[in-house]
Amino acid sequence: MFLKLKESIEPGWIREQDTWTMPKPAGSVGFTPWGFDRTNDQALDMMGWAGFDLQIKLSIAAMVCIHAGFADGQSAMHAIPLSAGQHHFFLSLRDFHMPQSKANVWRFLQTLTIQNAEAERIVAVRSRGLWVDCDRRGRSAEAGGAAVYEARVYNCQEHPVIVLAAQACYGWEGFPVTIEPETFTVQPGEAIPVRFSVSVP
Repeated sequence: MFLKLKESIEPGWIREQDTWTMPKPAGSVGFTPWGFDRTNDQALDMMGWAGFDLQIKLSIAAMVCIHAGFADGQSAMHAIPLSAGQHHFFLSLRDFHMPQSKANVWRFLQTLTIQNAEAERIVAVRSRGLWVDCDRRGRSAEAGGAAVYEARVYNCQEHPVIVLAAQACYGWEGFPVTIEPETFTVQPGEAIPVRFSVSVP
C-alpha cells in the first residue's frame, strides 16, 4: 500500500470560520481497539509526521495562534508573532506546547484552528526528507537463518534523492545485515522497495 505523504487541510477539510475539521469517512465509528492500544478512523494519524507547511496572510502585525484539537478531547497550541503581509513557513509538531511524553496524541488529530490570520494553504507533511515504512519491526529466525524485512523508502522532498543504505551499529547486539538494493535514486513522491536481511549466527 502506498502511504499518503501529505494531507491537504486547506483546501480539503471542512472549514467553519477559523477552524478546519477532518471530514468523517462513510461508515467510520471513531475509537476502536487496536491491539493493546486504540485507533480512530475519524481522525488523522500524524504520529511521527514532521508537521505543517503553512501559508498565511496578515493585514496587521499580530500574535498568530495555532490550535490542534484531538479526538480524545486534548489540545495543543503554538503562538508566533508575525508582521503584516504574507508568510510561508514550516511548523514542526515539536513546536506545539505539549510534553513529549504525550506526543502519541497526534494519532488523533481532528481539528486545526488558526487565529488572527487568514490561512491560504495548510498541508500536513509526513516528512521533510526520506520516510521508511516497514509493516513489521520484529521477526524471529532460527540459528543459521535470516530475518527478512520488506520496507519502502519514500521521498517526501521536491527533488530526486540518491540513497546509500547502510547498517547502523549500536553495540554487540548488531547482527550482519544485507540490504538490497544498497544504492538507488528516489524521485519526488515515489517509493522504492528495499529488503533488509538480518543474518542470525
